[in-house]
This record gives sequence, C-alpha cells and structure tokens, in this order.
Amino acid sequence: IGAITRGEIKEEFKKATASYQLAAVAAAFAEVLRNSEHVKGLTLKEVYGEARRVAEVMNEREDVKELAEMIRKAMVLRK
Repeated sequence: IGAITRGEIKEEFKKATASYQLAAVAAAFAEVLRNSEHVKGLTLKEVYGEARRVAEVMNEREDVKELAEMIRKAMVLRK
C-alpha cells in the first residue's frame, strides 16, 4: 500500500459537507495559532485559502467571511 499524498487528502476533504469543512478550517486556524504539533507544516496562508474556498461554497455567508478575514489579519500580524 502506497503513502497517501496531501493532494489526495485535499480532494477527499472537498467532498465533505460544507459545515464539516468549516469546522475543520476553524480548528486548523486555532491549532496553527498555538503552533500545535498536530498541524506541522500547515501555514496560515493555506488555512486562509481553504477558508475563502469554504466561504464560496457556503454562498459567502457572513460568519464564514469573517473567519477568513480573521485568518488574513493573523497572517499580517505574524509577519
């Protein structure tokens, strides 16, 4: 059995419900902020990209756009 690639996981993730994807993005944001070992290699830029994509999937819901904006601000503050 071969290794699962990050790209394969990302494609499967996109098949999950939008609410699951939103919860996962919020959790990933929190884990990246606290430098958790569980998200090593994951960047705020990647989390932001997923948050924007989920916002589109969820018809630009205000709370999802607000989460994406918080992630963007965190990226600026971390520089």
